[in-house]
Amino acid sequence: MIEGDQQSFAIDPFDNSFGLTMPRLTADYLLISHEHYDHDNRAAVEVKYPDEAPPNVKIVSSFHDDQNGALRGANKIHIINIDGQKVCHLGDLGQILTDQQIAEIGEVDILLVPVGGNFTIDARDAIAICQQLNPKMIIPMHYKTPDINLDIAPVDEFVQLAGENGLPITILGSGESY
Repeated sequence: MIEGDQQSFAIDPFDNSFGLTMPRLTADYLLISHEHYDHDNRAAVEVKYPDEAPPNVKIVSSFHDDQNGALRGANKIHIINIDGQKVCHLGDLGQILTDQQIAEIGEVDILLVPVGGNFTIDARDAIAICQQLNPKMIIPMHYKTPDINLDIAPVDEFVQLAGENGLPITILGSGESY
């Protein structure tokens, strides 16, 4: 969830098949980065404006893998302008960003970046992307926790590399918000 003073966005609601229980959410708008079972559980979100295009949201096209989508298809990067902050949610990004994508995204205040590898970019690629975008705050996502039964890496390598590179990361625990 990304919540501001006037708007709220649910992004990529998951199903319960990989170990976590998806809470029931209410949001003004629903954003889906790609149509895979672990990111498009629309039934878990009560959407206030389901038929309206979300305001202040820009979409940048990308791929869910490093082979131009041949393995896992397309991915949408959502850039949300909310409460004076530019939040970039990379979805299940599987590629290093191109110069054109970087230009389309522009300046970023808060970056949500997948770091677990296998189905997305790994920790090293995530660091490279953080350096490309140079956000004010970085929130890692899509990584292994004790409850997740997916074959992805924990956040540890990303945290170590971010520290070595002086990147401003914030780790959110389950149920925590910023």
